[in-house]
Formats: sequence, structure tokens, C-alpha cells
Amino acid sequence: MRVAAVGLLLAACGGEAPVAATATARNALLITLDTTRSDALSLYGFQAPSTPNIDALGEQGVTYDVCRAVAPITLPSHASMLTGLYPLRHGVRANGFGRLPAEAVTIAERAHAADIDTAAFVAASVLDRRFGLDQGFEVYDQLARGGLEHASVMPSRD
Repeated sequence: MRVAAVGLLLAACGGEAPVAATATARNALLITLDTTRSDALSLYGFQAPSTPNIDALGEQGVTYDVCRAVAPITLPSHASMLTGLYPLRHGVRANGFGRLPAEAVTIAERAHAADIDTAAFVAASVLDRRFGLDQGFEVYDQLARGGLEHASVMPSRD
């Protein structure tokens, strides 16, 4: 399955970006769309204009045509994207279990140390701050579960 990715932070894709980033680039945006196939995005060939905002970002930034996830599960994949480590190294191996250890330095921590503003806006319950992915983010905005007891129930974000 081909995975679509838009952003500068996706070094895990394993290929060179079509356009080299300059040394003065100070902005990076990582957008993840869980369980979204690339052929559903107009940026990657879907015939209808299904994703105009993502299309605009892709036209102005760096896109990757071939990316591979290190795990077929959301939380371990995101932990790997943020740390550059495989799940066996960072220890997060399933959704809803475990926590990214403080020793696993995230790209947000590195950016923050370099005086770069960091923020995350999260809609998936499996990316809740209790799993440690908030390390290094000045803002980690997740939707409140609204008192719901089950951790996998979270309102969606428009």
C-alpha cells in the first residue's frame, strides 16, 4: 500500500525529497491522516478535488511519493516518526499501552532546544498525551474526551 505524506519531517521515508530544503528553512509541518490511502487525495491523483488544502500545501512544500510505516499501528508509527527510532528501540509497540520514555528524544524536543516554536493538534485518542508523544511540544492540543470512560472514544476534529 502506498502511503501519502506531506511535510518536511518525514525523513523516515528513505528517499530524497524532490526539492532540497534550504539551511534557512525554519518551518516544518507534519500532517498524518490515519488509515488514508494516497489515491483518495487529489494531490496524489484522485480525480475529484477532494483535498484542496492538502493540495496547496503539497504544491508549496515537499511531498514524498513513497513512504513506509515502521509499524501498522498508529501509536508506534507516530512514536517512530517523532523519534526516528524503531518500535523495538523506543518501546511503544501497541495502541493504548505503554508510554514513550523520556530518554527517547523527539524532534519536537530538538526543535524546542533550537528555539523553534512547537505545537501539535491531535484528534486521535491513541495519540493522547498520556502516551508521551507530547514531549517537547509547547502546545499539545488534544480534544477532551468529555467524561467518556472508554479511552478510544474521542470527538473528531474538523
